Amino acid sequence: MSKLQMKVLIGLLLALSMTSFELYSQIKNGYEIKKRVEAEEGSAKPSDKKEGDKIELGIILTLSGVTSAKDNGALLGAELAVEKLNSEGGALGKDFSIVTFDNRGTQLGSRDAAKKAVERKVAGVIGPERSSYALSAAPVLQENKIPTITHLATHKDVTRIGDYIFRACYTDEYQGAELAKHAIDTMGTSKAVVLRMVDEDYSLELSRYFKDNYEALGGEVVWVGDYKSKDIEYSDIVLKAKEAKPDLIFIAGYTKDVGLIVRKARDLELDARFLSGDGIESTAYNFGGPAVNGLRSATHWHEDVDSKESREFKAKYVQEFKKSAVDGESVALSYDATMIIGEAIRRSKSLDGEAVKREISSTDNFKGVTGVYSFNQNGDPLGKKMIITEFKNGKREVVK
Repeated sequence: MSKLQMKVLIGLLLALSMTSFELYSQIKNGYEIKKRVEAEEGSAKPSDKKEGDKIELGIILTLSGVTSAKDNGALLGAELAVEKLNSEGGALGKDFSIVTFDNRGTQLGSRDAAKKAVERKVAGVIGPERSSYALSAAPVLQENKIPTITHLATHKDVTRIGDYIFRACYTDEYQGAELAKHAIDTMGTSKAVVLRMVDEDYSLELSRYFKDNYEALGGEVVWVGDYKSKDIEYSDIVLKAKEAKPDLIFIAGYTKDVGLIVRKARDLELDARFLSGDGIESTAYNFGGPAVNGLRSATHWHEDVDSKESREFKAKYVQEFKKSAVDGESVALSYDATMIIGEAIRRSKSLDGEAVKREISSTDNFKGVTGVYSFNQNGDPLGKKMIITEFKNGKREVVK
C-alpha cells in the first residue's frame, strides 16, 4: 500500500469516527432541547397574569432528525428575549411565551412546521435557520400573514417571498462579495478553488457570489468542485483541488463538512489557505482537529464584539443558562429576532398580522446584540456587517 493510499484509508476511518461523534452530539443536543421544551410546558414561572393568557411566538427548529447545535442555541436566545420582554411588562397585558415547532431537519418538515404554527395561531415566527428550510416554510407563513423573522437564512430569495418575511442576518450576496474582497485584499490570494454542497441552496448561492466577485476583483477560480451533504469522505475532491495548485480553498459548507475537508486537505498535503462562509461554528474543530487552525470564516456576531448590548447579553446568557460562554451567533440572532417581533407587537398594540408586520417594517435603529436594525423594502436589515474570524489553537478569534 502506497503512502497516499494509507493516508486516504486513515482519513476514511477518521471521517467515520467523526460521524459517530456527530451522531452522539446530535442525539445529546436534541435531548437537551426536548428537556427544555418539556420543562417549559410543565413549570411556567409565576406571573400576575392569568394562566394560559399569553402571546405565543413560534420558533421553527430541528428537534429530531439531523439536529444542529445552532438550533439549541437559537431556542436559548429566543427564551432569553422572551424573559426580557416579560420583565418589562410583556404586551397587551399579557406575557410572551415560546412555542417550538419541529422541522425534522428537512425541507418538507419545515413546511409542515409552518402549517402547525399557522394552526396554533402564533403571533409571529422566528426561523427556520437554514436557507433551504426557510424557503420551504416562508410561503406558508406569507400566505397566512404570519410575521416571520428568520435569524440565519442568508439566501436572497427568502425575503423576496413576501412582505411578511424578514431576516435578522445579512445575505449571501453581501457576504460573498465581502469574503472575495477579504481573500484578495487581506489574505493576498489570487488563485482559488471553490467547493460547494450541490444539494444545499445556501452553498450554491454563496459559492456563486464568491466566485463572481473573486473573478471581478482580478482573482482566478481554477476549479469548482461539488460534493453532497451526506458525504463523509473527501479524498477525491481534495486530490482534484490539489491538482489545480490553488493558493486558496473556499468552502461554501457547514460545520462538519468544512472541518472534514480541511482535515483531509492537510492530510494530503494541499498547500493553500482556507476560507468559508457563515455556515460553520466553533465545533468545526471537533471534526477537523488542529488542521482547522488558520481557517478563516464569516460570522454575524462574536463574543468580543464590544457594545453595551453585546456585553449585557453575554453576561445574562452566562448567568441564566450556567454556561461559560455564548453558544455562537445563532443565539444572538434569534434573541434579536424575538425582541424585534415583541417590540413590534407592543407598538402595534395588536396581534393582527398586518399591523405587526407594518411595525416590523418601520423598525428604526433598534439596538440589537448583533447590530442596529432598520429594514429595507425587501425585509433585509440595513447595514449589517460581517465579522471575519480565524481558528487559533482551536478557538475562533476575530481577525483585526
